[in-house]
Amino acid sequence: MKYLPTSRIPALLLLVGVLTALPVLGPAEPMIEDADNPENNLGYVTPPDLTREVPMIEVINDPVEGYNRAIFSFNNWFAMWVMRPVTKGYRAIAPLQVRLSIRKFGHNLAYPLRLVTTLLQGKFKGAGVETARFLVNTTVGLLGFFDPAGSKLGLRPYDEDFGQTFGKWGSGPGFYFVLPFLGPSSGRDTLAWPFDAVLNPASWAPGLGQFLMVNTLSFSLPTYLRLMQTEMDPYILTRDFAALARKREVLDYRPLETEIEPSPTLQAIFLDVRDPRFPDAGATAQVKIPSTGRELPYSYWLQPTPAPLIFIMGGVGNHRLSESAMAFAEIAYTHGLSAVTLSSAMNWEFMEHAATVSVPGYTPVDAMDVYRAIDAIHQDLQQRHGANITAIGVMGLSLGALHSLYLSAFENERRGGLVPIDRFVAVNPPIDLFYSMRKLDEYYNAPLQWPEAERAARIQNTLFKAVQLTEMDLTPKTDLPFDAIESQYLIGLNFRLILRDIIYTSQRRNNMGVLATPLDTVARQAVYDEISQFSYLEYVDRFVVPYYLSHNELAATADELVSRSNLRWIEDSLAGDEDVRVYLNEDDFIIDREDIPWLRSVLGGRLTVFEGGGHLGNLYRPEVQAELVSSLVELRDNPPRRDREPVLLPAVSLPAPADAAL
Repeated sequence: MKYLPTSRIPALLLLVGVLTALPVLGPAEPMIEDADNPENNLGYVTPPDLTREVPMIEVINDPVEGYNRAIFSFNNWFAMWVMRPVTKGYRAIAPLQVRLSIRKFGHNLAYPLRLVTTLLQGKFKGAGVETARFLVNTTVGLLGFFDPAGSKLGLRPYDEDFGQTFGKWGSGPGFYFVLPFLGPSSGRDTLAWPFDAVLNPASWAPGLGQFLMVNTLSFSLPTYLRLMQTEMDPYILTRDFAALARKREVLDYRPLETEIEPSPTLQAIFLDVRDPRFPDAGATAQVKIPSTGRELPYSYWLQPTPAPLIFIMGGVGNHRLSESAMAFAEIAYTHGLSAVTLSSAMNWEFMEHAATVSVPGYTPVDAMDVYRAIDAIHQDLQQRHGANITAIGVMGLSLGALHSLYLSAFENERRGGLVPIDRFVAVNPPIDLFYSMRKLDEYYNAPLQWPEAERAARIQNTLFKAVQLTEMDLTPKTDLPFDAIESQYLIGLNFRLILRDIIYTSQRRNNMGVLATPLDTVARQAVYDEISQFSYLEYVDRFVVPYYLSHNELAATADELVSRSNLRWIEDSLAGDEDVRVYLNEDDFIIDREDIPWLRSVLGGRLTVFEGGGHLGNLYRPEVQAELVSSLVELRDNPPRRDREPVLLPAVSLPAPADAAL
């Protein structure tokens, strides 16, 4: 029986998009009927060939999804309310080095299981290595509390079990199965579990196995519980990763030889909080959003003395507890600033609680919803939590950066009583939102460049390499083992899975009748299968455009949707607002390089362009972080101007919410 390993899994998987378990669909059918008809071609949303899409892959069958979700929910309840306080208390009395030694002891103790299963699989070298490791670690390593066999002799373990053995003998995984207390499994691994238990001495002594499990969970449980909070559907993610990782183990995967040329965008996985205690040092509150009547969660870290308050907003699908959001909250806090993290307007949490419309994607409306949320949070922090705020700043990443620039253009809304904002920092914003969506679709379909006969194997190779990374201690010096096409596919896959959450959440709020499959809240795989056929451009065609054209007070034409989601629409505002700072990377794939000279002509010295980094891929670098935070520290060192004149835009049409009650 294998369990979800290490606390690094969620950060890597959510960013790179390893998780996938949708069925093989084959080439997608065109989602736009008669795509050649000019009346159906909006000019910005029709990709070169709608009939060619990389199909999703099937990892494991899940015929008892309803039962599995019920047990999954019980396990999460048990993890939160029983194991969380137990492991928290255990970490308080057991130092890290002690817990690491106990983990090594437990691994050494399971030698009989590994010996028998390596022999049954014919891995005689592995049996010899395991025997040597056991003898060395039991003697020199003091009963296995230390691992000189690995650290001194370079003998790596063969972590085999009966599930892998049955797989080697030709048994398929069967169907997915969630075990009470134990978590993800399969039909094959469930049948193998009693054999594993018999040959593992940890199960022979009452309480020993449970103690070793508590020790193991002391490392991974906090991050696992954060995953449960941040994901719209954590069941699907844990199921898909567990099945994919298990398949890799059974196959004894060895990567295919490819030319290594990773996209710099993938280096975004290196951005992380420096102090692991920082996330728990903050607090989470909920505030009622007047425009929706619902409670929006937000996370905050307040300085003990008066300080500027910085709102941090991530990109598409980004949650307030994501690694990138908390990393910048930590950076702001360590520079004497208070920080708030807010989920993206295209994240399920914001959509359900703060969005006045059910279909996100029209920038002026989404950004205005963000502004209303910022205003409500600001009031809540002052009135209920006694925050002493000297200035307000916003820092947006990716889509959050685009929204932050639109906030700067809503100066006229301040007359309506919304909180004034003193600094707008935009990091890697899309300049033309729909151009960026087209690039995301192209990246997802990058494997179409591979020969069809090789494509399935190379996609699997890509996913297996990504899983392999989760077993490593990642640092900026880690070589990412992907070529250019693999990199693009992983990035595109990540965003395609985010789109699945967006469409599902949107249609749960307001079913437009586009989806033929019922929106079941328990057995979701069928509707996920249908949603997976939509690209970002098709999402715009089938959901965004029809929705807004049916609300004439929000947008009159499709052309308006396009032009008003392009920074050129707020050019005059950007040119006149001295409190705007924009940071781009020259090789960012979501922007057209020809747009950079235009933006430089508008912003002048308020635009900084870094030579490399792709999309958000250089944010882990200290010199880049220092440059970004310098724009915010100015609020601390120099009193903000309160006498600037509002910049009036052409009619923006931001009426009362259209369907906030849905």
